[in-house]
Amino acid sequence: MADLYDRLLNDLQTLIVGLNLQGVAGIVGNVGSNVYVQTRGEKQRLLDNYPCILVTNEGQTEEESEYGTSYETDGISYPVAILIYDQPTTNPTLAAPTYRQWRITIRTTLRGLVKYPIFADCPETIAIKIHNLASLPDGIPARDNVVSSLVADCWCNEATVRNDTPNE
Repeated sequence: MADLYDRLLNDLQTLIVGLNLQGVAGIVGNVGSNVYVQTRGEKQRLLDNYPCILVTNEGQTEEESEYGTSYETDGISYPVAILIYDQPTTNPTLAAPTYRQWRITIRTTLRGLVKYPIFADCPETIAIKIHNLASLPDGIPARDNVVSSLVADCWCNEATVRNDTPNE
């Protein structure tokens, strides 16, 4: 079975591809299936397929929380950066509304995921919180081509092994 973080990244990739993000003829192309996953430490080359979206845990750190924690499970946040890329444009003012709409569509879709299981391949996910990406982490490819970004904090329950039997 794949690592929880890997399954989460792949589920987010599938979800974003399914949004079928469309551009504006003559201004911005369509994202289509140009949604890529980059795991921490992996080098991703976007192959000049613009516009595209990168789903990555690069530069993100898991953290434990009381949210979702119980006797049997630990609540852990798995942050995922979602980066929208495009090639440099001669008129960024015309392209900006499209990038903004894609970001809003992704954010709204993720916020609307409340029915369990949120993701088929990662049923441990119990909630998603969206916030802005403060700065691009090191290890992000083609940094100059990032036109918009956000972070999805995916809260997951992980089974906990507890030993409450005193040592004899």
